[in-house]
Amino acid sequence: MLFRLEIIYILTGYLEVILCLEHMYNGCYNVKDEDILSGPKDKYQIDMTVNKCLEFCNTNGYVYAGIQLESGCACGKEDEFDSSLKVDDSRCDKRCNDNSQSRCGGVNSAEKETVSSDELGYSTETTELYTSSSQSYLEANYCSCPCETTVSKWDIIINSNISKEEVFELIEKEVEQIQKEIAVDKKAISSYIRRKSSATDNRPTSVTVGILAVIIIVLVFMVFICIDCLSVYQKCTN
Repeated sequence: MLFRLEIIYILTGYLEVILCLEHMYNGCYNVKDEDILSGPKDKYQIDMTVNKCLEFCNTNGYVYAGIQLESGCACGKEDEFDSSLKVDDSRCDKRCNDNSQSRCGGVNSAEKETVSSDELGYSTETTELYTSSSQSYLEANYCSCPCETTVSKWDIIINSNISKEEVFELIEKEVEQIQKEIAVDKKAISSYIRRKSSATDNRPTSVTVGILAVIIIVLVFMVFICIDCLSVYQKCTN
């Protein structure tokens, strides 16, 4: 049964941070059996990704890794691939299950990729890579955590002679500043503004209530006026 296998060239050596890897596309290959890679295999992993396969093969000392049928990983060497099996790139179009753009195997074909030595790591430490090609070895930086290069205003605390009390004081000031920034002005919210403003209400019930209120107010004033008028009339007749 034909199946598709993605081949990725990985560095041997101390490669602990697999996520740092950048790999180059080398072509799509047609493979005929499951033993196209002679190294160890990690099968039936539904959540298999390129990085997991790279880490698996690198741990076992192999320079090539392959994703099989989107669920398994196999390891091998460069001389295990025949250039005559190379096929059109459109045959290698399956994606991994980690929502990335990485290819993770399929049917009838294999995709071969190579790690770019120019894209590796931040450290100046090197490791040797031996392959079956005419080149005996190459040197490349291994990946280290990119968090080490992150710049933060809290960097002053690192390796500084500062007490816990001073650290708590800095944190309290930061919390106060954040609270000021996220505080809400009650007079600026829409509910407060609506309470202080009036608008025309044309609903029939509202109009009826308004007219009734005006009539009641007028009647009250009329009662007081009538009482005053009667008082004046009585005084005049006497």
